[in-house]
Amino acid sequence: MAITLDRRPGRSGTAGALLARASTWAWGAVAADHLRMGVDLLCSARVVVTDRLHAHVLCVLLGIPHVVTDNVSGKIRAFHDAWTLETPLAVWTDSLQRGVELARELAAAC
Repeated sequence: MAITLDRRPGRSGTAGALLARASTWAWGAVAADHLRMGVDLLCSARVVVTDRLHAHVLCVLLGIPHVVTDNVSGKIRAFHDAWTLETPLAVWTDSLQRGVELARELAAAC
């Protein structure tokens, strides 16, 4: 008699499957907590300066004015040009130093 195991995640009653489900639940809670902390941090500022893609996306979604610049990968510039170029919430700059200057100007105007 052959035993067939259901190899889809979380479908088997084995200890490994139970551990996989517990791990997914635990990391989901950690991720939600990190998101909450990030949102709280971004919302605590009048203007944000960032070179992080997720901070840029969250600022747009949360309606937070921000200055954005690229990091070494170039993905932030590509995303900004493709999806958020027209938003009045984001000001592009080529350096973090200039970004801080622009943020001070934006904060003074708020």
